[in-house]
Amino acid sequence: MKQKLICLILILTVFNSCVSKSLKESNKHIFYLHGRIIEMQGKDAFSETFGKYEFDRIISAIKVKNAVMHYEIRNKNVDCRSYAKQVSK
Repeated sequence: MKQKLICLILILTVFNSCVSKSLKESNKHIFYLHGRIIEMQGKDAFSETFGKYEFDRIISAIKVKNAVMHYEIRNKNVDCRSYAKQVSK
């Protein structure tokens, strides 16, 4: 659990840096990171506690006119540090 929290903080830090840089430019960029359940079950994941994961509806809801959306479905057991480096590039 502690390792997952550290990974999440690392990813958010990298995204924050990337978003800050992008906001200085004229284009806006939105980054969406899905929950781990998508890694484990795929795009149509279902949680006994929270129900169906509405991936496509979430992406549609946070899209903004004149902004670039960045999102992807991660594979199982992604190395969060490598993923953060990849996304930051």
